Amino acid sequence: MSSAARVIAPKKSRIIHQQKLKKNLEVQIRSKIEHDVTMKAAANMPKKLALLKAPQADKPEKSASAGGSKA
Repeated sequence: MSSAARVIAPKKSRIIHQQKLKKNLEVQIRSKIEHDVTMKAAANMPKKLALLKAPQADKPEKSASAGGSKA
């Protein structure tokens, strides 16, 4: 037996190939889902931020007046 060449059994090579395909598909699916979620968040973000900015602008004025009444 020479140690120069090693032969992988046909079943083993098929299994390895299937595992590689499965791993690549999982990675692609994960990245696609992440991309879709970020795109949806980016599309909705300006509207939500515009709605959230108005109440935040009012709240500091109220807290400033509330802080003044406490002192």
